Amino acid sequence: MAQARDYCQFHDLFRKMTGLPPKAYVNRIKMQRAAAALLESNRSVTHIAETLGYSTIHHFTRHFTAYYGISPTQYRK
Repeated sequence: MAQARDYCQFHDLFRKMTGLPPKAYVNRIKMQRAAAALLESNRSVTHIAETLGYSTIHHFTRHFTAYYGISPTQYRK
């Protein structure tokens, strides 16, 4: 029970400090890193996805497209 309370307190404090819940914050950081890697490197989309911890290129592409509204390949152009 104390763990659940501690989690809620952490979650609330984190949200107050960042304006986002922890999962959304991590997602934003990953998408920012992905966008930078796409524009600043010649690494493949697959390599970028793997570097960011995605298990498949398809999962990364769906996530990126949902966040930015375009695919990683279109973003790079």
